[in-house]
Parts: sequence; C-alpha cells; structure tokens
Amino acid sequence: MSVNGTLAGTPTMTGTYSFSIQAASGSLRSIPKMFSMTVARAPVFDDGTMDTINLTEGYTTYRKDYTITGYPTPTTTMDTNSNTAGASISGGTLTIDTGLAPGTYSANFAATNSVGTANMAVTVNVAAAQAPAISGGATATTDTINLVEGYAAATKSYTVTGAPTPTQAMSALPGENTAGASISGGTLTIDAG
Repeated sequence: MSVNGTLAGTPTMTGTYSFSIQAASGSLRSIPKMFSMTVARAPVFDDGTMDTINLTEGYTTYRKDYTITGYPTPTTTMDTNSNTAGASISGGTLTIDTGLAPGTYSANFAATNSVGTANMAVTVNVAAAQAPAISGGATATTDTINLVEGYAAATKSYTVTGAPTPTQAMSALPGENTAGASISGGTLTIDAG
C-alpha cells in the first residue's frame, strides 16, 4: 500500500482474503478497518475448448471428465440449442447415454461463474457396428498351414476387422486346437514341433 492509500499489485492466487488497514500520523493512529478482497478468475477448460469423441454403434453409456478451473467455482450447463447428442453434464463430467444411431452429433456445454463463461464444443461421431471378420486364409472361414515334421515355430498373419474392435482367442473346445497354437494381434503362432 502506498502512502497515498493506493493498494496495488498483481494477484497470483484466486480466493477470498481478509486484511486490515490502519492509518498513522506521528503518534496518532486510526482504528484499524477490516477489508475483504476476492481475487476471481473466469472459467477455463484446461484441455482447450474443442473435443471429439468417437463411439461405435451399440456403445455403453459413455462418460468423460473435463478439467475446468476458475474462481468462484464454475457451474456447467448444456447448450440446449446444440445438444443433438442428448448429453448431460454434471460438474465436469459429460455423459452420453446409449442409443445414438450412426452419425455425427454435438454436445456443447458451458462453464460459468461471476466473472465470465467458457464454452466447450464437443463433436460426437458414432460409427456403424461391423461384425468381426478374418481375412488372409484359404477361405473366409478356413485355412490350411502345411508343416514338415521337426518344423521350426511357424507364424501366419491374418487381418481382423470389425467395429468395435474384436477380441481374438483360440477355440477352447476339445479337439479344436490340437496344434497348441496361439493368436495375438492377428498373428497365429504354432510352436516348433
């Protein structure tokens, strides 16, 4: 505080602060006066103001957390004019319920406090589901690998497609994996034998 009574400076932290000021002249002093000062900050999305969410038809309820800073603590609300995804927001958590058909949607929302508003534009892409398929074999459903007795370990790559991304596993039925093969990432491995 300067001698002319000016309180100046650049705040470095948000919050509400209390302090007292007392004037003095020689041996005379005033009664201290209490003050309260609030250092506020407009809402800010820490990861930018645009986002894209990619889902596949048949997805389960999807949630994503956004980090929002500001003081006083911002409140969030959906933009009802551009919420074609039918999403909801609670605090910084965006929820997209199941049931959207393939297509592109928006789920825009805002964070607001007494200082201002920040907007988040979210694009939601829902891809059509695709049944799992394996290619690279002799036919669409079978393949033959010819080995000679005493062979070294053998591998063969296949292309596995589908949406959502299919999991891969060897058959667990008796008599169906007599070669003791394994599969990972579309590559079939048969140990040396």
